[in-house]
Amino acid sequence: LPLWCEFITFIIMKKLILLLLFIPLVFSCSSEEDGDMKLVIENNLNNSKVTGVKLQDYDFENLSIESGNTRTFILNNGIPSGSLDIEVRVFLECPVRPSQSTIRVDFFEGRTTTIAVRERPNKPLEGTACWFELIN
Repeated sequence: LPLWCEFITFIIMKKLILLLLFIPLVFSCSSEEDGDMKLVIENNLNNSKVTGVKLQDYDFENLSIESGNTRTFILNNGIPSGSLDIEVRVFLECPVRPSQSTIRVDFFEGRTTTIAVRERPNKPLEGTACWFELIN
């Protein structure tokens, strides 16, 4: 082969090798789908159970999350209006009567948002009411 052909072949091979070395780097740094949003309800309130959870376009009913247990909900349709400052309503069955409360939380793709149900400080679970709060 003439000298100029060898030189062009060398340049092309050098560029191909560099290209092949950088392809894995590009794909390893590219972002993939982070996954679904998840909501975890954690019941830390004695003598009660979580019976329902509602938020935009999701209505989880007929639940029985007993005291000391958790349950994970996969929000595979996302949240249509955006994922910040979303109202979540939690329904409880307490010893005397059903109760409910709301909390505003943020959701992020591929991450888990946890809401804990716990006894409200200075307001113990009494025979006439269910005193609890939701913590994010």
